Amino acid sequence: MDIIEFVRMSIAIIFTPLSDDVLLATQLGIWNHHGVNPIWMWIASWTVFFVSFSAFYAVGRFFRTIPFLQRFLNGKHLTRAQNFLNRHGKWAIALSFFTPCLRHPAHYVAGILGFSLIQYLLTTFLAAGAYTGLWTYVMYKVGKIISFKEILNWGMDHSLFLIAGFSTVVIFIIALKRIKKTMISQNQPLTHE
Repeated sequence: MDIIEFVRMSIAIIFTPLSDDVLLATQLGIWNHHGVNPIWMWIASWTVFFVSFSAFYAVGRFFRTIPFLQRFLNGKHLTRAQNFLNRHGKWAIALSFFTPCLRHPAHYVAGILGFSLIQYLLTTFLAAGAYTGLWTYVMYKVGKIISFKEILNWGMDHSLFLIAGFSTVVIFIIALKRIKKTMISQNQPLTHE
């Protein structure tokens, strides 16, 4: 484990559209393959997630200070969001770590709406620890059953089946959406002039 891995993982969390779960599981799998102690894997990933998500909050706080954007922060919906954040903010931030697609936006919103910095840092610290601890435990146990190298070798040996399976799932989803769209358009009442 070296500092470059921490920086690379943090940059990947902040700037890539890949799921944080995929990024974390991959990095933990690599560390597990290299025989890194699971406690160090957990502490390293915990640190990276805490720093990265604190950066999201900081970006939200920065946007809050831009005069052009300040006039948009006084709407009815933002007031409701502010009230929700004041009542349930700690739980919303903590649970966002375990909810794909809400993980990043929740932290930006917390910054934009001016959620308390102390409460944010404490909540993020504890939630990031629980999230990365859970993933570390899972990846460590999976690594005991099957190694990361074996998973990669299996994927390379069966890549045609993986691609065919993935393509089938994508085609099935597209077909379902088209069928649904067709059924909705057929059920629309006709208007007479």
